[in-house]
Amino acid sequence: MEVIEGIVKDLDRVSHTSGGGGDTSASTSHIALFKLKNFRVKLSLRSPAMISDGDTIRICGKGSTGEFSAIYCKNITTGWNSPMLKQGCAKSMLMMMAMGSGFLTIFFKPIFLMTAFCLILLFLISKGESQYKKAKELVDNYS
Repeated sequence: MEVIEGIVKDLDRVSHTSGGGGDTSASTSHIALFKLKNFRVKLSLRSPAMISDGDTIRICGKGSTGEFSAIYCKNITTGWNSPMLKQGCAKSMLMMMAMGSGFLTIFFKPIFLMTAFCLILLFLISKGESQYKKAKELVDNYS
C-alpha cells in the first residue's frame, strides 16, 4: 500500500445500489472518481466522500499504471476522514455458526462444509479490517 497527498481535480460521483430484491436488503456504494497527482483515483465508500474539487487530501491504497484504488481517505482541507468499516455482529455470528456447525460435524460429517465456509468468511472480514486499519495508520503517520 502507498500513500499519496495532493489536490483533488475533476471530481465525479457515482452511486451503485445492489440487492434489495425479495428477502435481501439493498446496499449502496458511493464512488468518488477524481484525479490526484498522476493518478485517476477510485474511492468507494458506504457513505458519500466529503471531498470537493480543490481540496487537499491524503489517500492510501494500491496503484498501478495511472490508476489508484483508495482504501482510506483523509481530507486535509476540512478534517474529514473515511468512516470506519462497520461489520455489526457479523464476526460474532460467524464465529458462533462455525463453532455450532463444528460441533454438529461429530454427528453429520457433511456439515464440515458449513464450518469451512464460516471460517473463510471470518478470515476475509478480518483481512479487510486489517487492511483498513493499516491504511488509516499509514495516512495518519504520513509526513
